[in-house]
Amino acid sequence: MIDFKIRPAVSTKIILDYCDRINFHMPEQYDVIRNLKDCEPIAFKTCNYALETLEKNIEDKYFYYDMSSYISERWLTFFEDRLISYLPRYHSQHHTQASMLYAFYCAYPGVLASLDWQLIDQPTTLTLLAKRNSRSSSSKYDDLILFGFISKLVNSECIDIKSPILVNLPFDRGFYKYNLDMFGNVNFENGFMSVSVNKSSLEIGNKITFDTVVKEFECYDKVLAAVNMIDADDLSLTSLSFRLGLSERTLQRELKKEGYLVKDIIRHAKFKRALAILIKNKLNLKVTALECGYKDQAQLSHLFAKETGLSPQDYIEQHLINRAM
Repeated sequence: MIDFKIRPAVSTKIILDYCDRINFHMPEQYDVIRNLKDCEPIAFKTCNYALETLEKNIEDKYFYYDMSSYISERWLTFFEDRLISYLPRYHSQHHTQASMLYAFYCAYPGVLASLDWQLIDQPTTLTLLAKRNSRSSSSKYDDLILFGFISKLVNSECIDIKSPILVNLPFDRGFYKYNLDMFGNVNFENGFMSVSVNKSSLEIGNKITFDTVVKEFECYDKVLAAVNMIDADDLSLTSLSFRLGLSERTLQRELKKEGYLVKDIIRHAKFKRALAILIKNKLNLKVTALECGYKDQAQLSHLFAKETGLSPQDYIEQHLINRAM
């Protein structure tokens, strides 16, 4: 078992985009995340660290007021298609606050992020409960992001009847500092965060219940998240093992149980990054080889041949020409 919490890159990428908008330069260690797809996994706390870095280095202590709507809108776009498959089919056009909360619960914890959440199904309400660690090891941004997104989600246009939501926060008012006004009417110091919504008359009358099974990630998913946190030039068995807090032999053994080899994962990660850089450079092989840290194009060609069985030129002709033009 590998103990490494993950979440999708989308949250951190949103923060990086926002920083670009306000001309704030984040430390270069975040650059590796820019070329990832929104759904690709990274280390769980990366998003919090990025926000805390911004908070420490920006004069506007109320910056999150502006950023909150930006994050929530991007999250709605990210989750839009993912939620559809989990929405109950008992209403043909519109959905309920409970069904939207349920779909989010199904689509996020254990599927995209390592989260200790529970869904509490009661006769007239549905509650999403997010457990928190101690005050000193928690980030206010987990609560701020979750509150902002769920507030938008359960009050979206596709919902016919909207009722006020009940929110409990884990810590005291001082924990949230400059962001208190965002919450409105909430309860503090509960030791956990929870959001409760009322069920519709249809859900109550038909005694509709919601499945509350939580899924668990495989070791491969956690390793992939760690891989995505390491620059391609530094990616190796040693650096990956260190990032995960494991010995090299333990990492190899855990992955072998699931049918994976570390060398294949590393090679594929380097190929994906080289491919992203190649597309960014409009298929210029020489520039891409240098940017990937290779001494010449031959090393880039070797990587493509090992991963795809094709030379970079053949791969471009077969897979990228139409995309780039």
